[in-house]
Amino acid sequence: MKRYSALMFSGLLVAGLLGGCNQGGEQKSGATEKAAPAVTSEKATDEQALAVVNGEPITREDVMAFIQYKQQIQPNTPINPGLLVNEMINTKLLVQEAERKGLEQREDVQRQLQVHRAAVLVNALVGDFLKGLDLSDEELRKEYEAQISGIEKHEYKARHILLKDKAKAEQVLKELKPDGSNFAELAKKYSEGPSGKNGGDLGWFSASSMVPEFGDAVKHMKKGEISKQPVKSEFGWHIIWLEDVRDTPVPSFEESRERLKMIVAQKKLQEHIAELREKAKIEVQGMQAPAPATPAPASEPAADSAAPQPLPAPDEPVNP
Repeated sequence: MKRYSALMFSGLLVAGLLGGCNQGGEQKSGATEKAAPAVTSEKATDEQALAVVNGEPITREDVMAFIQYKQQIQPNTPINPGLLVNEMINTKLLVQEAERKGLEQREDVQRQLQVHRAAVLVNALVGDFLKGLDLSDEELRKEYEAQISGIEKHEYKARHILLKDKAKAEQVLKELKPDGSNFAELAKKYSEGPSGKNGGDLGWFSASSMVPEFGDAVKHMKKGEISKQPVKSEFGWHIIWLEDVRDTPVPSFEESRERLKMIVAQKKLQEHIAELREKAKIEVQGMQAPAPATPAPASEPAADSAAPQPLPAPDEPVNP
């Protein structure tokens, strides 16, 4: 099974600042882009180091650990070995200065160091746990069946005109041609929702991704049909034109394999954490956890989206 990194820890350095400084000063060994020599002893000597900063060596193992760290916090950023060593030199200099000033003895710094130490340990433990998993096809297929069983059979492509006033909606409905040929034009002219500028186009969606009244309406309409009456929801009155209906595309088991591995692995990790909590003695001393941040409102799906997009309501979030 592929290795999955389950936790990311926050950055300790401003990489651009540290990596961008000039490589000034005397460098007592090869801090170049050439491959680093192998280190054979547990304690590196100056000759085995890529660089020595005020008597402290930077070894090949240090560089490899730093590369792993960089890949965790910036997974899609190319790494230049020469610049990386320079960044490590700058970091080493700053750490040495911080130590000379006794900053590591400050209480706030100690707490931050504990947080980062815990994150590194957890990251290593979780990595070992996930690498040790041997997920069978039977487990993956069971998860696959559970996933696809929750997929709705049909998707819908529709346009709508959203109006706050029912009488106005009924008036616009009378102006529409039965074949919908002027629907987009009237949507641009009258609709009070964001999709109006796009002719009321909502793209492809599942019925459950809409507010119940809207989703229920499209499920009972035929392809090419315009709603006979405006549909009332908490956001106003909708005139709906159902342009098309299709079977929901379902990815094959093989196409879903890697995603299924991550889902099953995450579930097993949660089970492992639950077991640890069950065995542990935990005493919560009455501290109230902060309230979670309010999620950002969902936006309308792109008109050409090939997959169902979570869309709580036409033009508006379910919980505005």
